[in-house]
Amino acid sequence: MTTTLFQLKKNNQIQFFINTKTTPTTNRKTEKLTAISTCLDDIINDRKPTLSYDIVYNYISNLCYSPEGNIIEQITSIVDSTLTSLSSLTKQRLVIEPSLTQLHQQYIIFSKKLALLRNLLLPYDRISNKDPLILKAFGLFREVVLSNNTNTIIDMLIVLINTLRGSNYDNNIVSSLVRMMFDCNLQNQFKDKLLKSTSEFYSSAAQNKINETLEDYLNAVKSMFDREEHIAQVHYPTMKIDTVAFTEKELMTETLPLILVTKLTQLKQFIAQQKTHSILLFISLGSRVKKDEDIQKALIGVIVTLGKEFCSEKDEKIKINKIFSLYDYLSQLEKQAPMINTIIKISFEKFISSFDNDVAIALVKFADRMLRKGGMNQLWASKILQIFKFLNGKDTFEQHYQLLLSKRLLYKGFQAEDEKIVLEQLRQECGNSYTFKLEEMVKDVETGKGWYQALNKEMSNNGMNGQYGMVVINGTSWPACPTIKCISLPKEIEKGEEVMRKWYIKEHPNRKVDFNPLLGIVSVKAHCFGGIEITMNVLQFEILTNCEGKTIKELKSKFEGEDDILMLQIKSLMGKEKLICVQSFDGKIKKPEEIKEEDVVMLNSNYHSNKPKIKINTFQTKESKEEKEKVDEKIVKDRETRIDAVVVRVMKKEKKMTVSELLTTITPKLDFKPDVEEIKQRIDKLIEREYLEKDEKDENVLLYLA
Repeated sequence: MTTTLFQLKKNNQIQFFINTKTTPTTNRKTEKLTAISTCLDDIINDRKPTLSYDIVYNYISNLCYSPEGNIIEQITSIVDSTLTSLSSLTKQRLVIEPSLTQLHQQYIIFSKKLALLRNLLLPYDRISNKDPLILKAFGLFREVVLSNNTNTIIDMLIVLINTLRGSNYDNNIVSSLVRMMFDCNLQNQFKDKLLKSTSEFYSSAAQNKINETLEDYLNAVKSMFDREEHIAQVHYPTMKIDTVAFTEKELMTETLPLILVTKLTQLKQFIAQQKTHSILLFISLGSRVKKDEDIQKALIGVIVTLGKEFCSEKDEKIKINKIFSLYDYLSQLEKQAPMINTIIKISFEKFISSFDNDVAIALVKFADRMLRKGGMNQLWASKILQIFKFLNGKDTFEQHYQLLLSKRLLYKGFQAEDEKIVLEQLRQECGNSYTFKLEEMVKDVETGKGWYQALNKEMSNNGMNGQYGMVVINGTSWPACPTIKCISLPKEIEKGEEVMRKWYIKEHPNRKVDFNPLLGIVSVKAHCFGGIEITMNVLQFEILTNCEGKTIKELKSKFEGEDDILMLQIKSLMGKEKLICVQSFDGKIKKPEEIKEEDVVMLNSNYHSNKPKIKINTFQTKESKEEKEKVDEKIVKDRETRIDAVVVRVMKKEKKMTVSELLTTITPKLDFKPDVEEIKQRIDKLIEREYLEKDEKDENVLLYLA
């Protein structure tokens, strides 16, 4: 440790006097030079000085301002002799092959004595045109003390530093010897060897650790980074930037490509098992070595793979819950690692696009379950919208949502406010045109509820007691509903229908309404079944009152419409409650799937229920396979129509385009991402319909036909 002049003064070792610039006599000069030489010799030999340091300092100060020019040379000779002796004595105190501990000790002693010498010789050092005292002293230290052992000593110091890198303790000798390197102007030589050693040390460490698990490797790398930063900051701070850079290069920059090839499965497990610390560590270490793009690409890849696994789940509930969970987890990570925002967007778009229809339907059914049980709120609506944003075919979501919304509104009851929460989110994302039909459906049912009092008053005035309700649905907003017509209805129902029709027409002139027995609900007391109250649709009621002793074929003759609808209602009456049974001519009771046209329908005279009220399943409240297929078919046709319209509109404006130009132009104009082959098929159809034609000279060029 170097002792400063300030410290010596503080310890009362030196007292400063005002320089009087007096010119000493020749004899007096000689005495003073002798006194200075003796004092300096006492210092380097650890003897008690004859004169106090303040007197010697004053001698030097006076001599340095003497007009005689040879005084400086004489003092220089004394100084050179003193420094040479100091270096020689230091050398003598070391063994032939000095240890770093001995060298450190002698360097400290040398530095302290040199500090005292410099403080005494400060006036000389200031006016001398020779090399500064400290520079000259450490030059001698390097030549005399270190001499031919310089490389060996540096190598020994590097070994000690590597020992510190592999441990958790510090050694003050290192700091001292690094200062010695700088004092002796060996810093460049030391730095070259230090950086080479840093590369070798951490390259070896990386090779030893790379076969461990990714989690263990990342933790080890973080620990080594922290350790190197600490050692560099404490022992060689001016070289910290370089040594840390070499450390990062060997531990991450060089090994990252191998990690991204061999350990992606483990990285995927980090996401799947929500190992936040490991994920953030992976991101931070990658960012530290300026590999953000590679890190981002790797995370996108594993999230896409994981997402595809989730989308492949057969159970739609499990599928959508896993997707929600993945999104929520990554969104939480985003608060600590902003790059996750881009990763979410790209990865979700990629894996959802591969299962677009499946995810859209699963999302619709999730919303349907939440709305049926009354659990919808702003939070869940936002979660639905978060995944909805990544759908390419938002029309798929719309069509299936419309179908299930109609079932909720007509058959299961609904909470208008809950429905509006979801519709509001969809409107904000896609605009009014996207939700117009859905909002009109809710409005139709709410309007029907508002008619309750006026309608029942009208029914009472026409001699019809009881409670009545009516909903008029707009055919342009609602999904196509299966219809069937009863050739004859019970008088009470026929009269009620007529009163309702007249009342509605009176309130809304110039409109036409049709009664759908499949959607009409009645509650009746069935005396044939012990007086229980049965709630069913009008079509089921008509079957129940007309089925006794008739064949399936005879029943079909009483209705106009699709036979499948009639058979579905018959099977509903045969289902859980078993109000009717179907038997062959030989008396064998048939199962629903065994029914034939010649079989006979009978009331179940043995039916008994402990419940005062029962409800027959009036219509399938969940999306059936057949309904799904019909919706999907409608989506395909709607898309074909939209592609045709856009192609014709663009070609009408441009008149002439290549196929590739047309594909590039129309794709952004569609609200879904069509397959290229799908567009080409529609172009061929438009050519067949003579909207377009191919250029005779170049088949890749299309021409618009006016």
